[in-house]
Parts: sequence; structure tokens; C-alpha cells
Amino acid sequence: MSQVLISPPKVTVALLTAIAVSILLAIFLWFWIDAEPVRNPYLNIEDLPSAQMTSVSDLDAVLARPLFWQGREPVFAPEATVAEVEAPQASPLKNIKLLGIVLTGDVRTALLEVDGKVMSVQAGQTIQDWMIKEVSAKEVRFAAGTKQTVLSLVRERPDSIQLEMTK
Repeated sequence: MSQVLISPPKVTVALLTAIAVSILLAIFLWFWIDAEPVRNPYLNIEDLPSAQMTSVSDLDAVLARPLFWQGREPVFAPEATVAEVEAPQASPLKNIKLLGIVLTGDVRTALLEVDGKVMSVQAGQTIQDWMIKEVSAKEVRFAAGTKQTVLSLVRERPDSIQLEMTK
């Protein structure tokens, strides 16, 4: 039986022809397919205020921005009353819940829920005949005459709950 061998020049010509056809096909597809380049959408990012805000108007600008959802509207602070009137018989704080505390530079603002309405208050303002003496990182101190009370963000554990070590 005789075997027919393919000569090396024929193999070389066949491979070079395949490479040439592949290159021509690639060039044809490069110009024929019209694809838009991938573009990043323009993001409208507002400049953030500096970390050292000292005026109330700077803080109001921060509080006016929505935080987590699209339908959120800014919380408007009530007008501050400058007159210091101490009530001799202040009733206990009722229906007041501390929601959060915003620390921005030297300006400290407490977010309170008073009778179902959210308010932002600062030291010196009065609520239900109680003057806000101090707003710290974790609590708000109220004073009315000689009485004082504190609303805290940290929940205190009731004595009925006992924690035990686990192994």
C-alpha cells in the first residue's frame, strides 16, 4: 500500500491562506459592526459641605438633603424662642422620643419626635416648658427650674433581663 504524504509547501500555503482569511474577516467585522462605546452616566453629585460647620444655616443645608429614600422631605426646625422663661411647675416630658443626634463640627442637633411630629432642636430651645441644656453624642439633657431629666440613645437593659456567660 502506498501512502500519500502532503508536502510541506502545501501545508504552509494552506495555513497562510487560513491566517489571511481570518485577518480579513476580523477587519471586515471591525468596521461592519457599529457598536456604541460603553459610557458611564453623568452623576449629579452635589458638593458636600466641609466637616467644620459652625453656623446653623450650614446645618440646615445638610438636614434639607434627603438621606435614604426619594420621598423624604426635609425636617423644618421650629423657630427658636430666645426668651428664657422658667416654668416653676413644669410637667413631666410626655410623648417625646429621641430619634437621633447629629454632630456637625460644633453644632449639635437632636432629632426628637414630639406628639408624632419630628423636630430638630439645639441647646437653648424649649419643649413643653423644658429647656434643652445640653446635646451630647449619646443623650439630651433637659432642665426646668431645679428639675433635670435625660433622654438617651443607649437603651438601658431592664433588671429583669439577666445576661450569662456561655461556654
